[in-house]
Amino acid sequence: MGKWAMGTCMSPEWTDNTHQESFMLIHGITVVNREFVYSVAPARLFRKKSGELAIDNIADVPLLTSASSDRVKKVVQRHKGRDAFYTVGWVPHRDEAGDLVQVDVYVSPGDSRVDEVIVDPRGIIENWKRPETAIAA
Repeated sequence: MGKWAMGTCMSPEWTDNTHQESFMLIHGITVVNREFVYSVAPARLFRKKSGELAIDNIADVPLLTSASSDRVKKVVQRHKGRDAFYTVGWVPHRDEAGDLVQVDVYVSPGDSRVDEVIVDPRGIIENWKRPETAIAA
C-alpha cells in the first residue's frame, strides 16, 4: 500500500447480506524520489462480537495507483511534487444472492478528468484472514 495509510476512499460496502464485514478502499502515500505517490489498497471492515467495528487486511501492495488507468497516467499532474491519484466515487454491483461481485471505481489525478477502473473484489474477499472466526485449540 503506501507507507502511510491516510483514510478511507468511499463508504464501506457490505460484502453480503449478513452485514458482518465490508469491502473498503484506503488511501496511502509513499515518498518516491522526493515526490508523494498516492495509492489505494483494499481493506476489510468487520463487526466484532461486541458490535464494535474494526479494520484489518489492509493490503501491502496497492490495488490502484496512477498507473492503473491509461487516461490518468498520461495526464499532467495538477499538483507539483505529487503523483496524485484520488477516488471520487464508486458503484458496487451484486449478484442475485446479494454478494459483492464488482466495483466500478472512479479515479482522478486531481483535476476535472475522471476515469473508471473495474475492480473484482471476490478474490480479495476470499483471501481475507479472519482471526475472529478461528477455532481455539
